[in-house]
Order: sequence, then C-alpha cells, then structure tokens
Amino acid sequence: MNFSYSVLICTYNGEKYIEQQIESIINQKIKPDFYYISDDGSSDLTINKVIELFKRYHVSNYVILNGPKRGPSQNFLTSIIDNKSQFLFLADQDDLWCCNKIDEFIKCLKSSDKPIVWYSDSYLIDEYGRQFSDSFFKYQGLNSNVFLDDSIIYKNCVQGATCCINLSMCKLISKTLETVPLDNILMHDWWIALLAKYFGESVFIDKPLVKYRQHSTNEVGASSKLINILKLFTNPLLYWERYKKVQVQHMTFVEFCSNFEHTPLIEGFSCSLNGKNKNELSFKYCGYLKIFLIRFSNWRLKHLM
Repeated sequence: MNFSYSVLICTYNGEKYIEQQIESIINQKIKPDFYYISDDGSSDLTINKVIELFKRYHVSNYVILNGPKRGPSQNFLTSIIDNKSQFLFLADQDDLWCCNKIDEFIKCLKSSDKPIVWYSDSYLIDEYGRQFSDSFFKYQGLNSNVFLDDSIIYKNCVQGATCCINLSMCKLISKTLETVPLDNILMHDWWIALLAKYFGESVFIDKPLVKYRQHSTNEVGASSKLINILKLFTNPLLYWERYKKVQVQHMTFVEFCSNFEHTPLIEGFSCSLNGKNKNELSFKYCGYLKIFLIRFSNWRLKHLM
C-alpha cells in the first residue's frame, strides 16, 4: 500500500505549546504530505509561531484555515472536509506525538472504501511535560468494547487527539455538514465513532502513541474514574444535564441515518428512543449508571406518550 497522510491541527490561543506539538509531528520518520492548521480566531501569537516554525524547518506544504469560531468540535468537523489525502491524522494543539506514532499506525492502516477510524491509547502529562499516567484508557476507565454493541451511543472511547481517519470517513463527515445541526454534536471524536460503528469500521491500537497534556485551559480534559464518581454525587444535576445532551446527539444521529436507504439497526435506534422493548439496543458496556439512566429515560418516554 502506498502510504500518504496529512495532519489537521485545530488551534485557539495555543501559543504556549503549539511549537512542541508541531515539532513532534515534523520529527516523525515518515513526514506528512500536508498540514492543515485550522485556527478558531486566536488572539495570541499562535499563528505567528506556526508560520515561524514551518519556515525554520523549511516546511511549505501547509495551509492556515479560518475556523468557524464555534469551539474545537465544530472546528475539526468543518476542517476535515478539506482533506485530499488517503489518511488524515487529527492533532490537538497542546499534545505531543510519540516518536513511533506513525510507524505503529502504518502496521494497522489499510485501503478501504468503508469509512474507518483508527485510534490509540495515550500517556497523560502535566503542563510541564511530566507523565502521571501511562494509559488514558485506564485512567478514565474506558474500554474499546463499547463498539461490540450499541454502548458507543452513550459512552465514547475514541480520543480525537489520537485519531486517524480515511478519505471515505472524511466524505461521510462532509455529508454530516449538509444536514446535521453541529451544535447537537457533543464532540467530533464521538460523532466519528458513531459513524464508524454504524457505517464503517473502528480499529483500536492498544498502545499509548500520544502524550495528552493536562493543563488549566484544556477544553476537554481527563478525569479519573474516582473523580467522575465524586462529581456525580456532589453535582448529580450536572451529570443529568450531560446525559440529556447525549440523548440529543443520539436523536440527531438517528435523524442523520434516516437520510440513507440502508443503515444497520435503524429500527433499533427508533425503539430505543420511543421506549419500546422490541429490538431494543444493547448497552452492556455502558456502565451500570448509564444503563439505569437509559432505562429511566425510556420509562419516562413510554409513560408520557
């Protein structure tokens, strides 16, 4: 397989770490064919530093795009459609790629007409680059088994900063932009995971290949399983509000699927929403609390109809 790839980095006031991230990508053994930098309206020196760094490394194969100024999720989704390469890697502005990232991904990548996402585990580092966990999956209590049934609807395991998607996935995401209210999508990586589950394929690389930086200005950060449990008991309303947003994303995905003649489990989707038992989806890997919330909300729907 002839391998070529591009990188999409979404930025917003990321001057503090952007140089380290880009250098970690430039230093990969196999270099990107192209760099897409989509900036969401930075007011600091992010773009100046990007241009200076590319000039220093004699990199000319890049473009700077204007993001939608609607947050990182929409910035990624609206920029993905610009990709023309066989494979597109997503990258956050403040992380670091491990030196063997591309080498490890190449072992798993394949040409396909199906939409595919490849994703990996990651190390967790603090703002100074010090590692405090060797597995984002273990730290957050995640499991790729959510793809084995329909648990992915309510529990995401795909970390966008580790993702690689193929051109077919990029084209499917482009169709998303035609009909879907992007404000209903919680995160771009979760949406990609849903598309992969019901329209294509997902591949988990069980190795940490990104250093995921935690700092005070993270848009989305990592929380340990214990901290998440404590948050639930100290602020259950916040957890319920988040669950309702997940439900909105679920219904939005169902609506998107209805535009296609053949979508696996579309009947099951509908049953899950209206509270009927027939063909009800399986959420075995969601976790007990989310299973309870799913059943409770379905019970409410059933008795309100």
